[in-house]
Amino acid sequence: MRALSDCNQALLHAEDEQALLANICQIICEAAGYPFAWVGYAGDDEEKSIRCLASAGTGIESAGVEEGYIDGARLTWADTEYGRGPAGTAVRTGKSAVIEDFATAPQAAPWREAALRRGYRSAVALPLKDVAGNTFGILVIYSTVAGAFTPDEVRLMEELGDDLAFGIGVLRARAALQLAEQERQEHVKLLESLDRINRAIQGAASLEQMMSDVLDTTLSVFGCGRVALVHPCDPSAPIWQVMMERTVPECARSFLREGVFPMGADVAEVFRTVLEAGGPVWLGGELEHPTPARTGETNGGRSQLAMAIHPQTGEPWMFVLQQCARPKTWTQHEERLFEEIGRRICDSLSSLLFFRDLRDSELRYRQIVDTANEGIWMVDLRGVTTFVNAKMARMLGYDVEEFAGLTVSDFMFEEDLPDHLQQMEKRRMGEPATYERRFRRKDGEPVWTLAAATPIFDDERHFRGGFSMYTDITARKRAQEELRRYKDGLELLVTARTAELKTAVEKLERSNRDLDEFAYIASHDLKEPLRGIHNYVSFLREDYGGRLDEEGRGYLSRLQRLAERLTALIDGLLAYSRLSNRPLPMETVDLEAVLDDVAVDLEAPLESQGVELRRVGRLPSVKCNAARIGEVFQNLIANGAKYNDKAEKWVEVGCDASGPVPVFCVRDNGIGIPEQHREKVFRIFKRLHEQSKYGGGTGVGLTIVKKIVERHGGRIWLESTPGEGTAFYFTLSGGA
Repeated sequence: MRALSDCNQALLHAEDEQALLANICQIICEAAGYPFAWVGYAGDDEEKSIRCLASAGTGIESAGVEEGYIDGARLTWADTEYGRGPAGTAVRTGKSAVIEDFATAPQAAPWREAALRRGYRSAVALPLKDVAGNTFGILVIYSTVAGAFTPDEVRLMEELGDDLAFGIGVLRARAALQLAEQERQEHVKLLESLDRINRAIQGAASLEQMMSDVLDTTLSVFGCGRVALVHPCDPSAPIWQVMMERTVPECARSFLREGVFPMGADVAEVFRTVLEAGGPVWLGGELEHPTPARTGETNGGRSQLAMAIHPQTGEPWMFVLQQCARPKTWTQHEERLFEEIGRRICDSLSSLLFFRDLRDSELRYRQIVDTANEGIWMVDLRGVTTFVNAKMARMLGYDVEEFAGLTVSDFMFEEDLPDHLQQMEKRRMGEPATYERRFRRKDGEPVWTLAAATPIFDDERHFRGGFSMYTDITARKRAQEELRRYKDGLELLVTARTAELKTAVEKLERSNRDLDEFAYIASHDLKEPLRGIHNYVSFLREDYGGRLDEEGRGYLSRLQRLAERLTALIDGLLAYSRLSNRPLPMETVDLEAVLDDVAVDLEAPLESQGVELRRVGRLPSVKCNAARIGEVFQNLIANGAKYNDKAEKWVEVGCDASGPVPVFCVRDNGIGIPEQHREKVFRIFKRLHEQSKYGGGTGVGLTIVKKIVERHGGRIWLESTPGEGTAFYFTLSGGA
């Protein structure tokens, strides 16, 4: 009973919730003689944890919290093994829960060893409920005697628990009332401060006066050291400056007098932080964002509150509060007031900057109109002149004043009036237009202009006149007339040159035919004696080979090889000549099928040389000559197989069709081609090796390949690494 009375006294005099909880636990242990008591609040987290807020005990130095009893209890009010003890049960059920004996009670199993080691034999947990009957916490009391908590004892303690819960509710209500009163006072202060700011803004007639009055008021409201507006708040800008500031005496330095500052890395980082924040940012002291060195402690700035301001025109600004004499922690209400002032400055800046830009724009417009290179002419709905600029007047040889009361038609030739009236009707219909217009100068000479005309309507879409800009094109019209006369003469010249070119083409065609016939006849006439030489060499070897010594038979063999090589050279020359002079029929061809045929033709020689033919992807269809492109693939594949000294030989064929024109590639792992010889390989009869090496050859194959590719409008090139291999690339203009 004494403990209950002492607890009630503590409740009556309590001012702080945490102190009350600790006092109640202490009274229970000291007045009632219990060894340990603690108060915990139920959490709404996923684990449904119970957090101990206060505790006391007669042996607290060697027991209870100090020795980790509560910390190791894994308290929860979930329906689990650790939540079925008295604490968890009292929270979950809202009813008192008792452990009669830690030594035998099944629900005490998780804490039995720790409790008995401390001398605890029984415990009671009392729910703490708010006015709505919801359990928000528990009061737990321990005894060293088993069965110590009889029903009567529990009822007394439940009264204590109810009184404690009531006291907690009273303290919370009192704190809430105090907070509400504080919020009300802060809100009143906010409204009064904003009213002062609004009156300062509304009384300003210029941008400079607005900034000055608002900063004066802000400095007075916050009682800080400095308030300033910085522009531009742009980390990528080369410079920045303080546009306006207000300071108290202890902030001796004035940034405003120092003019423009170059952008430093520290200031740029602050600007970036403020821009990204979207609201007020604390700078300086122990805060996350340090104060820039330029405005740091050495310059009188201990802590700052800054925010970005984004007017509707121009670059962003930064609004800054600065405490100079000492570090300052800005309150939530100060931050809110600062943000509201910043918003009002932003709105005012938008209006004043827009007005200033509009005024400057009007001045610039007047300057542009007065100095424009184009004539400007405005008329009303009757076509009477309302404005012309100096350029238009000079263009027609008049003074500006002479246009008053006159219409555009008063300055035109009579034959041009119908078209002018038609154009004016289009303006009334709302149609802008660009057209040529001829005027009569004051001296009677014609002036040609290019007109860009547009209608003028009022807010209700009523036609009010027209606006036109005229560019003097008289010199251009004269030049066009000269050009027309020149063109007529040029057409006569082209006709004559065309006839000459036609004659030259006919001669060239005859020459090509003659050359083709010559190549055929020459090759036929040259090959005839070569066949005779070859035959007589065979006769000599068969009939007289036994009479000749080894050197003589060697001469015959060399003579026969030379005759065969000359025959091959003549055949190559004839093929090259025919390729150059004859038309090349084109059609869309599936190159995959062409490569299939080439692979069949080369199957035996490739197999005999031990060469693997690889195909990467599928070749596209292109417009080409199938037979000739087959020759290209056959020559390149055969070359790749021929000039190869590797143990495992391969030739690879593929195509890159990712670009506008497919790029074909034939790659090998052969001997490669040195860089200084890469252009020579395409010359006719040019070989890089002795006739006896790599199977011989005439040196005409790559020449024919190059000619075929060029006849298709494409090009061919190569990339090579000596000793590793060569890749030939070529394109065809036919496309995919």
